[in-house]
Amino acid sequence: MIPYYVRYSVQNTGTVDLSHTSLGHIKGLLPDGSEAQGVSIIGTFEKCPNESLPKGFTNGKTQTGCALALAPSAQTKVTGAQYWGDPYNILSKNKELVWK
Repeated sequence: MIPYYVRYSVQNTGTVDLSHTSLGHIKGLLPDGSEAQGVSIIGTFEKCPNESLPKGFTNGKTQTGCALALAPSAQTKVTGAQYWGDPYNILSKNKELVWK
């Protein structure tokens, strides 16, 4: 298994304070569109913090984060990412947001 860091940036462009919203709904994707294996970490892992959005996360604020994903081998790489959590899946009728 080969670990990949999926790094992302989130910006609040709305009018709601998103304080303490979880960013834990990001998965790595393999070239065929299937999910890369996730990694669960107990405690902190400074190289890839997976934190909730901070207090006062209002319009214009930006937060960076990271998710770990495992590719099955060096020949198969993590080539995309998927966000599947609220509120996006509710607003888009249970469809996820995918980046490649």
